[in-house]
Amino acid sequence: MNHIARAFLILLVGTILAVVVNTVRSSPLTWIYEVEGTLDDPEVLEEHSASLDEVRLLYEQGAPFLIDARKVEVYQKGHILGAINIPFDVPENHLEALFANCLPDQPVVVYCEGAECESSKIVCRFLEESGYSETKIYLAGYDSLVAAGLDEIPGSGPYGDEGEMGFDPNDPNDPNMSTEESGE
Repeated sequence: MNHIARAFLILLVGTILAVVVNTVRSSPLTWIYEVEGTLDDPEVLEEHSASLDEVRLLYEQGAPFLIDARKVEVYQKGHILGAINIPFDVPENHLEALFANCLPDQPVVVYCEGAECESSKIVCRFLEESGYSETKIYLAGYDSLVAAGLDEIPGSGPYGDEGEMGFDPNDPNDPNMSTEESGE
């Protein structure tokens, strides 16, 4: 018996054993995994959506923590005053800035480019998986917030506004970061 036939036989026997064991288990694994209640479901998305009036009211009260889900270079070109950048493509690299400033039970509003942009959904899902229970998405996006009169910071740094944090919490080499903040 050649090596290919032997490998195929091992694979076939392993698959048959897996099917048999799964069938006799008290709680068998499902063959097809369907995710219910995701942000792709219009009803769930509606529950997670924040209206402009909600965002404006919370913003004026200072209650929410605004999260800009756009890429760092886009955020640097302009963002809403007080918004922290948690880019959709690497949210885990920017989570410390949120942990340092917002408790998981506080309201968080995520925005990106607008209704066609998936970035806010990705970051919202990530935040929920990270323990943030009061997450909302502002679907109309950044330009709508600026047009509605929320304060815009054009062309500032990627980690909050000058004087707000004053350092990059994800860069231990940032000269503005104290040794206590860098964990040294």
